[in-house]
Amino acid sequence: MLKQISSKLHQFTTKIPPLLTNRLFSSSTTRFHGNNKAAAFSHLDHRAVIQLSGAETVDFLQGLITNDLYDLTDDVTSMYAMMLNTQGRVEYDLIISRIADDALLLDCNRGTLEQLTKTIKRYKLRKKVKIELRDDLEVWQGMQGDGLQEAVDNLATSHEGLISFKDPRTEVMGYRLLSCSDGIGKSVNKTPTDVYHEFRYRLGVPEGTADLIPGKSLPLESNLDLMNGVSFSKGCYIGQELTARTYHTGVVRKRLVPLQVLEDGSVVAGERIYPTSSAKKSAGKVMSICGNVGLGLVRLNHLSEEPLITKTGTKLRCSKPDWWPSLEKD
Repeated sequence: MLKQISSKLHQFTTKIPPLLTNRLFSSSTTRFHGNNKAAAFSHLDHRAVIQLSGAETVDFLQGLITNDLYDLTDDVTSMYAMMLNTQGRVEYDLIISRIADDALLLDCNRGTLEQLTKTIKRYKLRKKVKIELRDDLEVWQGMQGDGLQEAVDNLATSHEGLISFKDPRTEVMGYRLLSCSDGIGKSVNKTPTDVYHEFRYRLGVPEGTADLIPGKSLPLESNLDLMNGVSFSKGCYIGQELTARTYHTGVVRKRLVPLQVLEDGSVVAGERIYPTSSAKKSAGKVMSICGNVGLGLVRLNHLSEEPLITKTGTKLRCSKPDWWPSLEKD
């Protein structure tokens, strides 16, 4: 089946623009690019793939996720979405691919794979939906660099059944690829998974339970709306009420943003961040860290050129990513 539709899923109509890494972090990209600016690929072994298929697949999943599955077409075959709980908090982040009219692939966090499967089964009831773990598929990311377009094109030619598409969260993330388990590692400039995490942290893109705490994180604070992951015009889905109300009132005071540890300091996830060393009210907190970069949940009025600081004296720089669209609603 994958062979029959791979030509539809492989989209290369335009080139991705140069990496729009925030100017504050531009000097920190050395590990990713180094002296070789060739496009790099990482095997994302922290991600897994579930396939849903059957006559009622689209209608069923439509009621569980934040995005509108009916926006998927032969030309637009992938989308980003979340599944929320009844209180409107994040439970799962998904990259969804349409491989047939009645079949979808869900790229999900491996650590919550069992729980996600149970959740889907709980809501499925008697609906005609088949759930399969696609352990024959590996998830890869093609990151920005010289020749990314050509490299993905070559992979599509040489690896039968490869599914590839521009990352639906933001085009500066590059390409997402689903490859048969024999892998594409010998055909690409392969980099460790930590390089991928640093890459997305510099861009301010959350992924998985380290960044999106199940049952606690809020979708709009997690930039779901900025990453093309929610439809405010579709019908009802679980957790919709709080998300829609927050959006329409325009009250999102804090968001996940890139952070960089300055000088020789160190921080840990959960550590509070302050505007000054004497401030009593925090500006936010560290959500996740990899090397000297990570994500912080920070109040938007504290995003500036001035560094923030922890109680231990470590200085951090937090800023709005260049790829963000305007935060002002029409």
